[in-house]
Amino acid sequence: MSPTRRNFFLFLALLSLALVAATAWAAERAPARPSAGFTPRYSVAKEMVLEMALEGSPVVDPATGRIYALADFRSRLSVIATRPALTETPIDLPFKGGILALSPNGQRLYVLEDTANEARQGRIAVFNTTTLTVVDTFLFTCPDEVLHGNCRGSFAAVGPNNRLYVVLSGSAIIDIHDTTTGDRLLRFTHPTDAPSAFAIHGATLYTITSNSNTLKSTVRRFNISALTPVMGPSREMAGYGYSSIQVAPDGSFLLVQEAGTRDGGTLQLDADSLDTIRSYVVDGEAYYGSGVISSDSTEIVMLWGYPPENVTHDIEARDATTGALQRIGYWGENPDYYAEVGLLPLPNNEVAHLFMNGIRILHPNDHIAAAPVVLSGFCGGPYVDTFSDPNSGWPVADLGPVAYRYDRDQYSILQREDNRWSAVSRGDVWNNWHGAGVRTWVPAGEGMSGLVFGLNSDWSQFYTLEVIPHLSRWVVFSYSDATGWQILATSLGTNGIDQSNNLVLNLLPDGALGLFVNDNLVYALASPPAGRIGLSGGSFESGGEIDLRFDDYMLVTGPNCFHSGGRANTVEQSPVMERPPLEEFLK
Repeated sequence: MSPTRRNFFLFLALLSLALVAATAWAAERAPARPSAGFTPRYSVAKEMVLEMALEGSPVVDPATGRIYALADFRSRLSVIATRPALTETPIDLPFKGGILALSPNGQRLYVLEDTANEARQGRIAVFNTTTLTVVDTFLFTCPDEVLHGNCRGSFAAVGPNNRLYVVLSGSAIIDIHDTTTGDRLLRFTHPTDAPSAFAIHGATLYTITSNSNTLKSTVRRFNISALTPVMGPSREMAGYGYSSIQVAPDGSFLLVQEAGTRDGGTLQLDADSLDTIRSYVVDGEAYYGSGVISSDSTEIVMLWGYPPENVTHDIEARDATTGALQRIGYWGENPDYYAEVGLLPLPNNEVAHLFMNGIRILHPNDHIAAAPVVLSGFCGGPYVDTFSDPNSGWPVADLGPVAYRYDRDQYSILQREDNRWSAVSRGDVWNNWHGAGVRTWVPAGEGMSGLVFGLNSDWSQFYTLEVIPHLSRWVVFSYSDATGWQILATSLGTNGIDQSNNLVLNLLPDGALGLFVNDNLVYALASPPAGRIGLSGGSFESGGEIDLRFDDYMLVTGPNCFHSGGRANTVEQSPVMERPPLEEFLK
C-alpha cells in the first residue's frame, strides 16, 4: 500500500471516530465541523496519457510551456505542447540520448549522447525547435581523468554568448563549447569535487558539491560573463546529497533540494549572498520529493515524496516571500498513470505534473481564498458565506418532510422522509460566471448532498453535483419536467469521497464547465448552463432523519456578474420532490 493511500485510510479512520463523538453530543451542538475549508487549490485543466514512456530529466521552455523529454529507452524525444492544446510529438534521435539543454530563447535544443562503455567521446545533436530537425552535430571528448565507461555528460546548460557548459560525469571537469562551431573553448576544473547540482541564470553559474565524509555540502556562485569562470561567494550547508538547484526566473533566489531521502530538506537561498531565506525541511519520515519555482517567481511548488500523517494533499504551493501556504493539489487516482516524474513550471503559474506515461496540467484556482463576508445583493466577488450570519439570504422554514435552517454557523437541510430530494437557492444567477463551490457533509446516516445549478425560474430544469459519503460516490444528475431524472455520470466507489467533501464548479480554459470533487475533475459540460445555483440533497431508505450539512459557500462572478444587476430579492426553496429509489439509480 502506497504512503498516500495508507494516510488516506488513516484519515478516514480518525474521521469516523470524530463523527461518532459528534453524534453523541448532537443534542447540544451542531454536527462536528470538518477542519478543512476552502484552501486555494489547483484544478486539473488538461491531461492525457502519453504515447511514449518518458525517461531522463525533462526541460521546459518557460515562454511557451513546451516540454522536451527523453523517451522510449532514450531512443526518441517526446515534445509536449501544453498550450493551446495538449499534444505530444515523437521525434527519433540519431543516437541514445543522455541529457538535454535548452537555449534561453528556446530556439535550440542540445541533446548529448549517452555514450557506450569505453568510448572517449560523444556527440551533441542540435535541434531547431521550430522545425524539430537536427541542424548540426558536434563532439565532446573526455580526458584520462574521466574513468573509462563513464564518458558522458551529467549536466549541461547554455550560458552567455551562446556558450554550452557541459559537466563531464563523475569529474570536476566543465567543458565550455561554442554552440555555433562546436569547438571546445575552455576546459575548466571545478574546485574540489564533481558538482552534484548545476544551474545557469544569465551570466551566473551556480554549483553544489557534497562531501560524503563531512556530510556537508557547498554551494558556489561563479561569474561567467567572461570565458573563464570567476568564483564569487560560497557557503557550506549541513546535509549531504543535494542533487537539484534551480534559479528563480527573476534571479532573486535559489531552490536547492536533497535527493529523495526521507529526512531530505528543501532550502530557499538568496541568489547573491547564498544565505538561507527559508528551510522547508520536514521532520521524521516525511519529505518534499521535488519542487519548482513558479513562472513569476512568487511561489515555490512542491510535491510530497512522503506526506506526514496530518497532510491529505500531495502538492502545495508556498509564497516565496513569506513561506505561507498558498494552494494545495492532489495526485489523484488515475489507474492509467504510473511512475511520477515530477513537476515543471508553466506560464501563468500553471504546473505540469509529469508521469512516466502521462501529464496533468494544474491550474491555480485562487478565487477560493476569499475572506468570509456577508453576502449582499450587488455585483462583485468572490464571496464566501460561512453561514455565521442567519441573514445571509438562505431560506429558513420547516415544511414537515424537510426543514431548512441555520444551525450554529452551518446550514442544514433536514430530510425527514425516505427517498426525498429538495434544494434551496439565494437566487444567485449568472450570465457569464467563473465558479462556485461548497463544503458539504452528512454527519450520520445515508444521504447525499451537493450543489444544484443551471436552475431555471420554476424549478422545472436543473443539474446537480452531489456526493454520497456512505457509498464513497459522486453523481451528476440532470432534471427536466420533460425527461425526469437522468444520471449523466457517477463514480463506482473509492474515489477519494470522504465524510466531508469540497465541491467546485469552475470554468475550464476551453470554456467548458468543470465539475470538481475534492480537486478532481469528475465531469465537464461543454456549455455552462445559465441559471441559479443553490444547495441540494436527498435521503435514501434509511428510516430516519438525514441532516445534510453545508459550509463555506463560495461564489465567483464573471465579467457580466448577475442577471438583472443583482441577485433575486426573495429566497427560494424547491418543491419537495420524490425520485425513484436512489438505489435503483446507482445500480
